[in-house]
Amino acid sequence: TSGGGIQWGSWSQRQYESDDNECDSPGCQIEMTIEDNYSDSSAVTCSIGYQHRTDEVVSGWRYDGAVATATNAGSGDGENCENGGCGLQARLYCEAPPQGAGGPTPPPGTNGSCGPADGNAYNIGGNPPTEPPVADRCSTGSVSGYTTSGDGWDWSCTGSGTGASDSCFAIDFQSFEGGPEGCFIEGTQVLMADGSLQAIELVREGDQVQDRYGNSNTVLEKFEIDFEGLVFAFNNTEHYFFTDTHPFLTTEGWKSMNPEGSMIESPDLTVSLLEIGDYVIMEDGTLLIEAIAAKKTAEKVYNFNLDGTEEYIADGYVVHNTELKP
Repeated sequence: TSGGGIQWGSWSQRQYESDDNECDSPGCQIEMTIEDNYSDSSAVTCSIGYQHRTDEVVSGWRYDGAVATATNAGSGDGENCENGGCGLQARLYCEAPPQGAGGPTPPPGTNGSCGPADGNAYNIGGNPPTEPPVADRCSTGSVSGYTTSGDGWDWSCTGSGTGASDSCFAIDFQSFEGGPEGCFIEGTQVLMADGSLQAIELVREGDQVQDRYGNSNTVLEKFEIDFEGLVFAFNNTEHYFFTDTHPFLTTEGWKSMNPEGSMIESPDLTVSLLEIGDYVIMEDGTLLIEAIAAKKTAEKVYNFNLDGTEEYIADGYVVHNTELKP
């Protein structure tokens, strides 16, 4: 019968019992197993032993480092039984490695890790207000210490067992103080006058871009800026491509995430706050803004000063140029 329950520094015993007889029939075999919870280089040290009662004889005794086995080769006649039981018992004496030479395998643990809300931005003063969604706060682990500060939200994702915790932060973008820099990230697709698309970083001064009417506007100046701040995305697309002061055309006029900054860059333009529920004008129709998200970044962003209507199409959205260098 298999055994276990090894205790360091003491004899651990396993026996076969049936009607008060302990492995007393010829050929009866018992075994005891151990599980080594130490590293291969710091394995436990075990000694083997046995005891029997009456005329039982032990044969086939072995210990292979994991299992101790003994076989009863006696007559099994039960003579001279004591305490109501006769037969064979296997005994194992194990010592743990010296202190510092390893140690038991620690209980399994899972590290906590921040979810997609970490580093993102939400609007506690928006309409409706937003904050880090519960499901997005931790990818693994449990949320603890969730608090709102002056510029966002702090929390930890606590691991299980021996797992470590992860510290997380999300930004309240209405309290984030960024400078007037209405631009688009690299890779934003600009509709050119010939109908082709060109990544904004590849457009040059003198090139012609197309507005919502199909007119051609010439790039008088191109601005390339080393930007550090928030970039925004619409409708949970995770396509974070524009900064807060860039004006988008809506069914109610020009709007941006930072109207004051937009009007610093374009003093002759009237700009109001872009909010959930607005319809932005696209190259091929309109789009209802159902969600706005932001994340902090540090990368190059781009904009133009144009002639003509001072409009162009960026990633399908009708947007305005800037009249002053951001």
